[in-house]
Amino acid sequence: MKVLASDFDGTLFFKGKFREEDLKQIRAFQAQGHQFGLCTGRPLAGVTGAIRESVRCDFMILSSGAQILDGEGRTLYKACIDLETAAQVGCRFSGELDFYYQTGEGTYCQRRLDGQIPASASILTAIPYRPFTRLDELPADIYGLSLYAETDAHAQEIAVQINAQFPTLEAFQNEEWIDVARRGCSKGKGIELLKQQLSFKTIAGIGDSYNDIPLLRTTSPSFTFHSSPDAVKQEAQFLVDSLAEAVAFMMRMPEEKR
Repeated sequence: MKVLASDFDGTLFFKGKFREEDLKQIRAFQAQGHQFGLCTGRPLAGVTGAIRESVRCDFMILSSGAQILDGEGRTLYKACIDLETAAQVGCRFSGELDFYYQTGEGTYCQRRLDGQIPASASILTAIPYRPFTRLDELPADIYGLSLYAETDAHAQEIAVQINAQFPTLEAFQNEEWIDVARRGCSKGKGIELLKQQLSFKTIAGIGDSYNDIPLLRTTSPSFTFHSSPDAVKQEAQFLVDSLAEAVAFMMRMPEEKR
């Protein structure tokens, strides 16, 4: 059996849409008895609506490795950010950046001081979000934080600041977004935990952005796109034009001997 873990945004999901050839290849891959799943910075609420009619996931690594689910939706692993630390990050950056909390009950969007929802909320395609004003409105299980910085350069700067100032957190740049999880979490750590939990010998991976580098470093074969940033391409074993091409490559590979 072969196993492929895919990033979501920019790899499988493009501005609210899937590519039909990608879906066709994924279904053919699973029909042969192989397993396909997600490895994403999005929380569960951010993918369930989008994939419901399109993709069957045999596993999901969510919130940059802070939550791992099997194909039946059972939690195999979770690592939450404590509310006090989340509040400290919110106080530090919410006035400067659009700020979102990923929780077990959905994504919460902090209102600006003028009471308006940040404009970036419209960018969160297929992610239902709930506005809130006070921190005591948030659920206790916070899997991750998402900050919108408008530019790649600003996002990189903020990620560096968070990693330096908050020793219990891990920040990952994802283009103009910053994904934040509890320290020790990453897409790569999620891959390692998934191997242990489901007894997978190897897992292949594909991703397109900076936060996918830990994924690419812990999977084999690893794929990214010709259009990906150079720093990401340097970490992948193979360059492809689409997820469908990577899946087709996987299907041609001989089965590993056990």
